[in-house]
Amino acid sequence: MERQLLILADLSSSLSTSEESFSFLQVYLKQSMPRNLHDSMAEISRFFSDINLYVSGQVRGYVAGDETITQEEILYHIETFNKGIEYLIANLNVDIFYEGNYEEVKNHWKILAREIITQFPDNSVFNHYGEWWF
Repeated sequence: MERQLLILADLSSSLSTSEESFSFLQVYLKQSMPRNLHDSMAEISRFFSDINLYVSGQVRGYVAGDETITQEEILYHIETFNKGIEYLIANLNVDIFYEGNYEEVKNHWKILAREIITQFPDNSVFNHYGEWWF
């Protein structure tokens, strides 16, 4: 039982760091975007939130004793989540936020989400949500 609690703490800490990275990014973008466009963030925000929910469910299942889930697999998904956020930050087209309309910004988020999925073809989380999302 003590070992499971330590594993849960480790996985939860890793996931929490990912969530914080994305939260900081959201706050930055909402403050830097024209007010009427920040609603379009729902596209990319929902994409990452869905992935976060999936990984959180994996953590709960692992701690509950689901033997089909491994700690390494969960850490891989968390690492990929982080890399996805890094990719998002590196490839944002800020000009679209200031010069584009709502549909252009929304489309930019969809393009970035597709590119992120393409960057990590072996990640079952991104593949699962990629099939469902698009």
